[in-house]
Amino acid sequence: MNIIERIKNILINPKTEWDVIDQEEETLNNILVKYVLIVALIPAIAAAIGYSNFSIEVMGQKISTNVSSLSIFLKNYVTSIISFYICTYVVDALAINFNSEKKY
Repeated sequence: MNIIERIKNILINPKTEWDVIDQEEETLNNILVKYVLIVALIPAIAAAIGYSNFSIEVMGQKISTNVSSLSIFLKNYVTSIISFYICTYVVDALAINFNSEKKY
């Protein structure tokens, strides 16, 4: 399925889309590659663009915005991926409390 269609369906008609998602057999790595790596680019790029438009001054010294933008991009991107794994394991651990089954 197209990622844009999936996002639109989850926002517009979530009950039907979650039923479709429930029927799919996806592994954690498939979800990471098909969705997370793509969607995580959005805030990382936005942060990099935002920081490149403003000068950054730390302790009286200006930091090169190109280096800062790249580091901000990488930090945001890697943090999104790590957050995905942490949230996946937390939700999986809590599944039993919500009458669901553990998958990962």
